[in-house]
Amino acid sequence: MKRILLGGILGGVTLFAWSFLSWMILPMHDSSLRDFTDDGAVARVLLANAPESGVYHLPAIRDRVGESHDAAMERMTKGPHMLAAVRLGDMSSGEFGTLYGLQVLFMILTGCMMAWLLTRTTGLGYLGSASFLAVVGAVVAVTADLPNWNWWGFSLPFTIAYVVDHIVGSFLAGLVMARFVKT
Repeated sequence: MKRILLGGILGGVTLFAWSFLSWMILPMHDSSLRDFTDDGAVARVLLANAPESGVYHLPAIRDRVGESHDAAMERMTKGPHMLAAVRLGDMSSGEFGTLYGLQVLFMILTGCMMAWLLTRTTGLGYLGSASFLAVVGAVVAVTADLPNWNWWGFSLPFTIAYVVDHIVGSFLAGLVMARFVKT
């Protein structure tokens, strides 16, 4: 249990460090994001039409009262389409500390689960263990990132950046964890 916890903490910190590096230092995420031509106008529309923080879909996916299924499908086929997480209100600098703290905890939890998976393997060796966890990262990417590209229109560069994040981060965490969690 100690090895799982130690490997999980160190692997989680490694995952967080990689995530920080990939988002803040490397250009892979910035180059995949687009800006609205008038973000002030978009913000005004969101404030007028999103009554609370949450995830919104355009066009509305629930049938409107009195609207036929065919009319709803026509709106879906014509577009535009958007899936947006909307967070209303101010984000104070103190909140960023909380968000970073939660992210570290999420990464440590991920690291502990990855370390546990390593304890269920045999004979992989050092690089084999890291490669095994890279495959775990690839599984996450295929089940989470590729469907977003397929269904919601996430751009290919954005999707590739996330896939790379999952695989590289998992491999790097595996390099650290393989020192402490023996297979």
